[in-house]
Amino acid sequence: MSLVVWGVDPDWSDPLTERTQYLTDVLVAYRAQEQRVVLRTRPRTHLAYRVMPTDRREAAAIEALLYGQQSHVFGVPFWPDAQPITEDAAVGTSTLSCETTYRKFRPGGPVALWRDLSTSEVATVLTVASDSLTLTAPLSATWIADGRTYAIPLLIGRWEGDASLGRLSPTAWELDAAFQCAAAPDVEPADPPIVYGYDVLEVEPNTLQDRVSQYRRIVQLIDGQTGRIRSLDRSGVAISQTTGFLWTLNGRVEIAAYRAWGALRRGRQTPFWLPTWQHDLIQAEDLEAGGFMIAIAKTGYVPYQFPQGARRALCITMLDGSGARYYRRVLYAMEGDTTDTLILDGPLNPDAAIPAGTCMLSFLQLVRLNTDELELVWSSRDVAEVQLECQDVPFEGLGSGPPGIG
Repeated sequence: MSLVVWGVDPDWSDPLTERTQYLTDVLVAYRAQEQRVVLRTRPRTHLAYRVMPTDRREAAAIEALLYGQQSHVFGVPFWPDAQPITEDAAVGTSTLSCETTYRKFRPGGPVALWRDLSTSEVATVLTVASDSLTLTAPLSATWIADGRTYAIPLLIGRWEGDASLGRLSPTAWELDAAFQCAAAPDVEPADPPIVYGYDVLEVEPNTLQDRVSQYRRIVQLIDGQTGRIRSLDRSGVAISQTTGFLWTLNGRVEIAAYRAWGALRRGRQTPFWLPTWQHDLIQAEDLEAGGFMIAIAKTGYVPYQFPQGARRALCITMLDGSGARYYRRVLYAMEGDTTDTLILDGPLNPDAAIPAGTCMLSFLQLVRLNTDELELVWSSRDVAEVQLECQDVPFEGLGSGPPGIG
């Protein structure tokens, strides 16, 4: 297979960034309702990482490759999925032994056997097993399984933008490499349980990163500069935007789960439920076993929030160490002198009472991603992080139902 490989491995002291790029047209109505249309059936991949060769010969070879091939198509190794071969691969064989589970190896896709910048071979995958790859043609060289020979899935990409080499010394430099890669078959979307018509992201955010919630309204001001200022609240409801939701992925199973979740989202297209993971409402009294009428402290929920359907779905998380979680809809809200009472659409624990202070009442927000680019930041081959930015879609889900206020 004739393909020039960008066989320059990343400097892992800086993270490698992978962006899965969808494309969605979001049509916003006068009152802020949305219609979202998918424009790209398969997402593109963008890779960016730092290169810092310290060997004089390697540095010169990389610069020569960049000088001559910058505008051409490269075979771009997906370095997080690089796997050492576990058995020698002799010349003429068409089988490679390596771990393939949760990696980007796929039938019909290119794969590189790689040892260093100047020692590699490109082949095409015929079939993928959990511990081996079958190739469409025999290998032209012998590859030794000494821990330095890697099988790496390749993406087809072009160098993005200019190439700026930072000269650190006469023999060393650093380079921020960036590639825009062609669309490839996507992972299968997840098939999660559905709550009130949508799936729930049940991942708790990493609290090392502060989350920020911003309320936005579509307000039109009418000001003639000479008299009274008038305003028109076009949406009639606050639209919440959440940033800084840090999702830490430890191991390939969690990374694969995130990829399947991202395939279900398709960028900004598909909404999902997201708990606020905050004590939005405070349980004021014990709840009997099987009870569905819960007393809460007076915080203004009944007059200010319950009339909006976007604040009627709750995530009730038990704080007793059981990990139990309940999703309920508030059907009616009654205002009292010292507490308010919420009537839920179903009981919580049918077998035991829930004492006051032993659960967290969080709003369950129906949101969509605020970007079409799902960014995965790799700090190593098995650890990555995601920062989600989300926006309320308050007129979907439970957002249009009539309130029941007593």
